[in-house]
Amino acid sequence: MNAAFNILRPFVPYPDLMDQDMANRALLAEKVQQGKLSPAEATAEMTQRQSQIVAEEQRRGLANRAVSAQESAAAAAWKGTSCTRIGDTVNCF
Repeated sequence: MNAAFNILRPFVPYPDLMDQDMANRALLAEKVQQGKLSPAEATAEMTQRQSQIVAEEQRRGLANRAVSAQESAAAAAWKGTSCTRIGDTVNCF
């Protein structure tokens, strides 16, 4: 699975999160092979880690949108345009 992820890595928005996921999968696979975890326990841990990664992706995406909205408002103000912000959306006229 990690070999497939390496092919996709250049195209994902947050490759560091993919690296963390790949390292976690390798660690869990090793623990299963050593008999320290059952496959079911490894699946549960992997699922929990996936949820954390998705939450971090969402947090970063929201932060990026907020910065983008601020940049749009600043650019519009510099041009002398009027902007209205509703949530993370900025409309400039």
